Amino acid sequence: MVANRVVWACFMLWFVVLLLKLPTPNFRQYCVLFVMGFFNNTIPFSLIAWGQTHIESRLASILNGTKAIITFALASIVFRDERLSFFKSIGLLFALLGVCIIIGFDETGTLGGNAT
Repeated sequence: MVANRVVWACFMLWFVVLLLKLPTPNFRQYCVLFVMGFFNNTIPFSLIAWGQTHIESRLASILNGTKAIITFALASIVFRDERLSFFKSIGLLFALLGVCIIIGFDETGTLGGNAT
């Protein structure tokens, strides 16, 4: 399923590049894109697929839904230019609330059990 998604995205992006007559990358840029794709797509998607064989789907969906929230919270701690302001804090809370609403508040209390 992931490969299907990535292949279609690749076709669409190449269509845009050709349509807008944008310059294509050289060999060095392709190498950089390959490494970036490996770390940003191959490893995370493989780990998510593997992890879902060991935990419940609802826990996996919550963890997948909160990874952007966690990344933003960690970036605010690590990087000086990403400080957590009042409005950013409110945004993080709304994002977490949105994940809980989509998954269901009653489901969040029963997480952590063995996968069935």
